[in-house]
Order: sequence, then C-alpha cells, then structure tokens
Amino acid sequence: MRDAEWRRLVHCADLYHGPVPGLEPMLEPGELQGRWDGFYRAPDLTQYESLIQAHNAPPPQWLVRPDVNDPPAYYKQTVQWRLREYHCLAGSGNIPLSADTDWAIDAWFPSTWTYDHLPDGTLRVWDPVRRAYTNYVPHAPNRTRAQVLDTIVLGQPDDDWKALWGDFAVYGRVRQADGLVVLRRDCMPPDAGLGRWLWYGYVHNGLNWIGRFRSTGVQVGLIAYAGSFMMARSQIS
Repeated sequence: MRDAEWRRLVHCADLYHGPVPGLEPMLEPGELQGRWDGFYRAPDLTQYESLIQAHNAPPPQWLVRPDVNDPPAYYKQTVQWRLREYHCLAGSGNIPLSADTDWAIDAWFPSTWTYDHLPDGTLRVWDPVRRAYTNYVPHAPNRTRAQVLDTIVLGQPDDDWKALWGDFAVYGRVRQADGLVVLRRDCMPPDAGLGRWLWYGYVHNGLNWIGRFRSTGVQVGLIAYAGSFMMARSQIS
C-alpha cells in the first residue's frame, strides 16, 4: 500500500482523462464502508466574506491571530457520517455511469440522476442524459479491485449525530485511476439553508481520510468557502 501511495505522489499524469499506466488505485473495495469520525477546519465566515468582497487580496497576516481579542481566523468542527459502497462489477453487463461532469461541483453524481434500491439491495441509478439505468451492487467481503469498474458512495449521519447537528445526505464516487474519494454533502431538507459542500481527498493506510472541502455555491475558479478535514475509520460499529 505504501508503494502504491508513493507511485501516486511522484506520478506526473493527467488523471482527469482516464486511467494511467503504472498507476493503481489506492482504495480497496470496502475501505469506505462504515462509520467515520473526524473534524474540519474552516475560516471565520465574517473574514471570508470580507476577503471575497475586497478589491485586493489581504496580506498573508490575514490568517494570523495578531491579538487575543481578535476573532480566530479558523474554527474547528467535528463531523461524523456512515458510508456505504456500491460497485459496478466487471462481467455484470452494466456500463459504469459517466464521469463527464464537473467533479468539483457534483462529485461525479449530478443532481439530475435519481436512484432507488431493488429488493436485493442493488442500487439502480437513472441517467436522464443516457436514458438508461445502471445497477450497482452493495459491497461484499473478499471483493477485489479487479472486479470493480466503478464505485458509488452513499451515506448519512447516525441518529445521535442528527439530533445534535442536523441531517444530511452524502453522494459521491471514487476515481478509479488513483482512488480519489469525492463526496457531496447535501443538508436535509434541502432548504435548511446550510448549503452544499464537496469533500475530496485520499484514504491513507485504509484508516484515515484526509483532504479538503469547498462550498459548491460558487463556480470553480472563484474563491469558495473552503477548508481542510481529517476523518478516521471509527471503532464504533
């Protein structure tokens, strides 16, 4: 696993246009399955709004707390969710869903897609552009990377977390070329006013998921409300 991670770090390639020879995914099937706990760091909202409204970028000292009476530049917030993997398997006759979307906005899972669960637990996704269904089966033990053509991830917080911080739904996919996990967190109900955030990063050693998040309320290339996060696979079943 460490050798594969090293190859990803030093490989110079465009991963947005398909698999790259010599680069293997970092993620084993099932590594995202289960509960994850962690925290994220986000900039103070007032300072962020001042930043995007300013004509000129502030000096680097903007992120430094010069006086104990000033508001902190960043705050830390805990986060928790439970994830489920669904796989499009080789030899199943299913064609993986398209990845020709803006991952930084929709996590390769556009809001125009709809899905339901069949009696056996299979996830059936409708793509209105292709006008076709694709079936993704729940993760099963002993499944290998060679069997998996594509991975969809769904999730939500546990009930105890909902009572404290509200409800949300998680949608996303895994980039097969190198194992980049991209998830979109939508607050529930959608009009709760808390917005939609995109989380993206890599799972390291099967235990820690580290990356960044950004608000999807602005176009890619503009200054978005963003920060960093770290989550660990929970020991709580």
